[in-house]
Amino acid sequence: MVHSPNYDRLMRFVKFAKANQSLADLDSKHRTAMEAIREAEERIQHYREYQGFEGKTGDAIKMWLDKAKQSLEEWRTAYLAATLVEIEMRRVMQHAREEAELLSPVLVDSRLDTLRDMADVVIPVSQGVGGPLGFGVNALASTGAAAYDAIAAQANAEREQKSKEILHKLNDSIDRKSTRLNSSHITR
Repeated sequence: MVHSPNYDRLMRFVKFAKANQSLADLDSKHRTAMEAIREAEERIQHYREYQGFEGKTGDAIKMWLDKAKQSLEEWRTAYLAATLVEIEMRRVMQHAREEAELLSPVLVDSRLDTLRDMADVVIPVSQGVGGPLGFGVNALASTGAAAYDAIAAQANAEREQKSKEILHKLNDSIDRKSTRLNSSHITR
């Protein structure tokens, strides 16, 4: 059994990233949220113009309306910034998922499966490998199983490295975006 912790982790990410594709439905709800904010602004403005109170009561209502308007504006700013970051994060995750799906789950081509059962295999090597008595060797003998295992180990090492790079890139992107989200004081 091949040990592939980075590839396994990446494939778990792919599984969850596919499940999170439904978050794209949030885009259609964005217009509804923006219309609700606009509607609230209109109601505040309408109430300001037609509230009918004067004196201390009128002043208190105007202060309350000013605070409500300010709160609504802060909420809109936070909502828009958080929505932008959320859309960017979904895009980053989608690209990482697409890149991960390019990695083959198969380490060794099925045509090489017969290699495992071969007793002896000759592996060509470059000139200059030192052999007995200092003579150059241009081939090595091995069992088929050992050659197959070596091919699988090399393919696994390459896949593990690529998986590690994809995970690192994904984590870096998400860390940068969440830092930006936190530094802009959007979260409450």
